[in-house]
Amino acid sequence: MKKHLFFFLLLLFSVVAQAQRLKKFSENPEEFSGQLQNWMGEFKEDGAEPLYLSFQPVFSADWDSDQQQAFIASCNNLLRKRVTDYTSWFSLLKVSLALYEQEMPATALAWVTHFEELSRKSPQRESAQYLQLCMLNFTDSLISDMRNVQWQAFNGSRTFEMNPEPQFVYTDIDLWGFFRGDSTVIEMTNGIFDPVKQQMSLEGGTVYFERAGFGRDTVYAELSRLKLNVDQGSFEADSVTLHSLIYLPGPTLGHLEERLSSDSREGKSTFPRFESYRHDIRIQDIVKDVDYEGGFSMIGSQLFGSGSQQEPSKLYFKYEGNPFVRAASDRFRFRSNIIRTEGARVAIYLQDDSIYHPKLDLRLIIPLQTVSLIRQNEGSAQTAIRNSFHNMEMYLEVIRWKLGEPQLRLGNLNLGGNSAVIFESDQYYRGERFSAIQGMSNTNPLYYLKQLSSSLDRREVSRSEVQHALRMSETATERFLLNMMVAGFVDYDTYTKTARIKEKTFEYINNADNKRDYDVIRFQSRIAQGDNARLSLLNYDLEINGID
Repeated sequence: MKKHLFFFLLLLFSVVAQAQRLKKFSENPEEFSGQLQNWMGEFKEDGAEPLYLSFQPVFSADWDSDQQQAFIASCNNLLRKRVTDYTSWFSLLKVSLALYEQEMPATALAWVTHFEELSRKSPQRESAQYLQLCMLNFTDSLISDMRNVQWQAFNGSRTFEMNPEPQFVYTDIDLWGFFRGDSTVIEMTNGIFDPVKQQMSLEGGTVYFERAGFGRDTVYAELSRLKLNVDQGSFEADSVTLHSLIYLPGPTLGHLEERLSSDSREGKSTFPRFESYRHDIRIQDIVKDVDYEGGFSMIGSQLFGSGSQQEPSKLYFKYEGNPFVRAASDRFRFRSNIIRTEGARVAIYLQDDSIYHPKLDLRLIIPLQTVSLIRQNEGSAQTAIRNSFHNMEMYLEVIRWKLGEPQLRLGNLNLGGNSAVIFESDQYYRGERFSAIQGMSNTNPLYYLKQLSSSLDRREVSRSEVQHALRMSETATERFLLNMMVAGFVDYDTYTKTARIKEKTFEYINNADNKRDYDVIRFQSRIAQGDNARLSLLNYDLEINGID
């Protein structure tokens, strides 16, 4: 019971003491000095009394009346906004002393006058943060310490100006950022820090990719200008010049992004990141007998050839010095031992004809100089590989080629097995397939495609035009076009949502109506081990093994 009474009285005393605390400072400088001394004494901090004793003679003897009244008004603004933490009041006195000690009387008056207006108009939190930022920049190498993020200047010089807003001018500094064990640095940069906006405007400087595992001379970026928000452990910069001894033929202009992370490990960071502006960078012999054209990007330690659906990046594989295989993709991943991508549009040139597929996975094993073009068994990747030289469609899993060798090897990924590889004439027709396309509908949808093409007088149609003609939902139309693409009746671009109705559509209809002759040529290859077929690059003969 006595223990509970003690804590109740202690709480009551604290409430009374708080109620009796100062509500407003006197505008009389002498009375204000005494009140400020008592106010600072209430904090019970070791540095409060010595700080006040250093500040008091400056306030009383060295400041004129205008500066004194502006300072008193600022203190009352803080009381009115209930800024009662020690850090804010410590920062206010510390900055005021720093301005005096640096013999900047005009600047000191301008700063105090500016802070009086800011503290009157701004919320409590903004006033407190502003004071702390000013104190750090006047008295420490720290520029900011907010939300577990620190930005700190090393080397170089610092000056303070009122222009007319307060700004700290840094020259030739190394700007370090810290966040939970991770760090980054912009070396030899110049900057102007605005403590009101909590933003630093930087010009020049160099960012190295050491945290991504690259040596300083191997990869680095030169900055032009950027805005750094000091409450964030990240920044982005445009018009950055990347220098890389890996792949790039010369300095490359682009966009840089840097971000600190609590889970960053040396050599494993996914930052800094760089994306080139140009998507037509040409790299001759990125690997022997392989040229590259496209954009260039870095995600930490990972290097990519970058592009887009509209402007894809491309690899050109050469045979006897001439382009032989062309692979186009949104992105190629470059590693020391492999180049790879998924869903590439691939063309293999055979004189004036080609072997083509819109969505193959590509793996180039650099030490072995072997490339594999893999057809996946899902989505639009199920489309047959079109061979216009031999007028056939090929249903297989992989095309392999060792660079420089005069043959392509065709088959399955496991080099044999029970799965059949099918080679089918592009004039192949079976009534069962035509019926399967129709399903339970009264009219085969191939007729609708033919009618749509005739009414528009063109082969190229949009998804919305097909949707209207077939009276389907958007989702059903998308699925229908993908199925027609896999069956070989249309070429469909999922990005532009446009389709080209192929000649096969009209031929199938004519076959069904008995208006033309058709082929029944279809080979199934099954082998226990090895390649299902080989294509000679000397005479383009196709040798198929294991035909049923």
